[in-house]
Amino acid sequence: VQTCALPIFECELYEEQRGRLVHAVGPDAYDLSSLLSDLKVLPHTLAFVVSTRRFPRYHQELKARGKVLQKGKS
Repeated sequence: VQTCALPIFECELYEEQRGRLVHAVGPDAYDLSSLLSDLKVLPHTLAFVVSTRRFPRYHQELKARGKVLQKGKS
């Protein structure tokens, strides 16, 4: 069973993406509540999710709409 927090906080596959998230939001990157509800942090959370490509269907939909954040930009 995988929790929502596992890929954000622990998964080794996403260390690079997590590093960008931490760089962008600072200590709030370790607070799940902030990641999911703070309007200043949420765009960075979504950029993290898209950059992991964990949800290919969601990624494809955003790409089709031209809304995928470019790598390294937020």
